[in-house]
Amino acid sequence: ARTAHAMAYDSARGVAVLFGGWNGSDYLGDTWQLGAQPQPHGAWADVSPGSGPAARGSHATVYDSQRGVTVLFGGSISATLLGDTWEWDGVSWTQAATTGPSARSDHAMVYDSQRGVTVLFGGYNSGQLGDTWEWDGTSWTQVAITGPPAPARAYHSMAYDSQRGVIVLFGGYSGGGYGNWLGDTWEWDGSTWTQVATTGPSERLDTRLVYDSARGVTVLFGGVGSQFQNDTWEWNGNTW
Repeated sequence: ARTAHAMAYDSARGVAVLFGGWNGSDYLGDTWQLGAQPQPHGAWADVSPGSGPAARGSHATVYDSQRGVTVLFGGSISATLLGDTWEWDGVSWTQAATTGPSARSDHAMVYDSQRGVTVLFGGYNSGQLGDTWEWDGTSWTQVAITGPPAPARAYHSMAYDSQRGVIVLFGGYSGGGYGNWLGDTWEWDGSTWTQVATTGPSERLDTRLVYDSARGVTVLFGGVGSQFQNDTWEWNGNTW
């Protein structure tokens, strides 16, 4: 059992990849795959190699379908924030970078399959962050000094709309105490952040956002603001 872990779907190998998290007393550094052979389909297999990322929580992972690797960045171990980049090829972890975005936790990351880059926005490091970075498999590049700047945020969610070629961002927490949740929607087209909605789901953090490529909509579920939420919303590129 755990929380604050991260998962991504490896479409080439047909497995879900899970790393780390926190079990209430310890940070975890194990790697699991769902559907991995020789386990039957639907069973978890512990595929932790002898070495890899340090145990952590509140990190982010995405699957880079062009290069066939799961990318992991950042997170935290207790009060220590991390800024390392790792890649999982289905067998082993490789540390791919130690420079790039500042150390942070509770950021959001997605893979832009059209441009072949992993995109990171925001997070927490002694305060909420509002920077945008892209990882091309070799190096990190800061691509927007300002992003959804009003305000910087953590605990937000992002998804990649492959039909329109944009990253959708919703909500989060702007810092400064209770009640500073956000309910705005932004889109990143590879060069510019544009605020596309201020109405729709109520202000909240820790939502989950995914893109449904069959129906061409971004789906949001849950989160927490003034209370825990169990509502479901869809964004079609114009309205929630």
